[in-house]
Amino acid sequence: MPPRSWVERGYNVARWTTMPKGGHFAAAEQPALLATDLQAFFGSLRG
Repeated sequence: MPPRSWVERGYNVARWTTMPKGGHFAAAEQPALLATDLQAFFGSLRG
């Protein structure tokens, strides 16, 4: 994963989460963590 500072140079980063588990295919290895993070992200957009 590139450093956050590099990513922020070219993109508007709305949320940056460092997952406690998972490797290169973290979404397949830890789907519950991904689902929880997505729910938190979209929940924050609602207000």
